[in-house]
Amino acid sequence: ACKAGSIYLKETDALDGGRIVAQLVFDLMKFYGLYAINRGWDSTSIFDVLPVVYLAKPEYFTGFKADVEVVLEGEDTRGQTICHKNENGNVTVLYDANRDAFISYFMNAIKLLDDKLSLQ
Repeated sequence: ACKAGSIYLKETDALDGGRIVAQLVFDLMKFYGLYAINRGWDSTSIFDVLPVVYLAKPEYFTGFKADVEVVLEGEDTRGQTICHKNENGNVTVLYDANRDAFISYFMNAIKLLDDKLSLQ
């Protein structure tokens, strides 16, 4: 879900000058977007948002159950992630997303939170 879990840097411009949450997200995306800009990319991944949106809207994603473990020993293999498909696995591995729906949900959530904060 790498590209599908990314936001285009030009999409974050819509948040600039917005209310408190929108501006905070814009500032964060601007900071993390520097990594993408330095590599000539036009988008940046927002992996922290993916599992939250998945919990709310699993229909936006495609994935499979798997047993996943991280190798803790070994000089050359330490830190590697081993994944075996298993319908009773301990992890849901997401590999694609409806990007338009995902981004729309994310942007709407920012607006909703700004709306709620303005009522307080």
